[in-house]
Amino acid sequence: MPQPRDEQGIAVCSTLQIGEPSIIAERTGVTTVADFRPRDMAAGGEGAPLTPFGHYLLFRHPSRARVITNIGGISNVTFLPANAAPEQVIAFDTGPGNMLIDGLMREFSGGARAYDRDGAEAARGACHAELLAQLMARPYFSRKPPKSTGREMFGQAFWRQMQAEAARRGLSERDLLRTATEFTAESIAQSIRALPGMPVAASDLDLLICGGGVRNQTLMQAIQARLRPYSISAVDALGISSDALEAVIGAIYLDGGLEDARKVIVDVVIRLLEEARVDETDKDYKTRLQEFVQKDHIGKLEYECRSVSGPEHQKRFTICALLSGEEIGIGEGANKQSA
Repeated sequence: MPQPRDEQGIAVCSTLQIGEPSIIAERTGVTTVADFRPRDMAAGGEGAPLTPFGHYLLFRHPSRARVITNIGGISNVTFLPANAAPEQVIAFDTGPGNMLIDGLMREFSGGARAYDRDGAEAARGACHAELLAQLMARPYFSRKPPKSTGREMFGQAFWRQMQAEAARRGLSERDLLRTATEFTAESIAQSIRALPGMPVAASDLDLLICGGGVRNQTLMQAIQARLRPYSISAVDALGISSDALEAVIGAIYLDGGLEDARKVIVDVVIRLLEEARVDETDKDYKTRLQEFVQKDHIGKLEYECRSVSGPEHQKRFTICALLSGEEIGIGEGANKQSA
């Protein structure tokens, strides 16, 4: 509950997280870092999104502004002005990502299909303009950041309401899927257009997309159509896999200030980027990462990708960092079509 609720006369914000870090640490013997969301809320935030500082480390550019949009179950945006300082970073949840689309697909297929592969079903439907306008009239979209949202607002109860409204209007299942897809696209585009400092000249701005939504071609086309003359591209264009980005950022955060771990995490990130064949003209990412590392080299730095599990649309990466053969940290992350 990022927005305060009255509990016996006291305004209370809260966040529910699964996984008890003390038990995880005890059972695995691995250094366990947790409670990012409560810490963010204690500092006046809403507990989400959690990746903006990682976006800042990896994507800040000395002369170009960059907008990074992560389309998971919920979509969030990070705005990095050219040569941004940390305090200039703006980030918030834009609204639904894949959550509504996936929920509708499961409902329409009787549970046989968890997502709309490539957006193919939505592409065969037509967007209902009046229903889209009704969806975009929700108060969340007029709120100014910081703001965050989740299943409590755009979960099962919401898409069931959408189904009822679609039935009242005589929409087909594909028309509703298309309208839900355009709803996600419109909420993302509206959030980007309203960012402080926009509009930026198209030649000076990169619009980067990550998360499972990059595979939904109908969604990507709908976002692009709303943001011309800007061009959108997946973060893969900068040499970082959309599948691995969350794991990489988790590995960076895992460090917690320990110098030896810091060296390994940075080495892991650089190796991942190099293996992804980063554009040879864009080397500033190394300089930014090395600012957080001492120059001396301690031990043999290695990493292992321990597992890539789940179907294509629900992959989980587990990356283990080793120092002289000893395991010192694990970064794990997921980019899913469903949250």
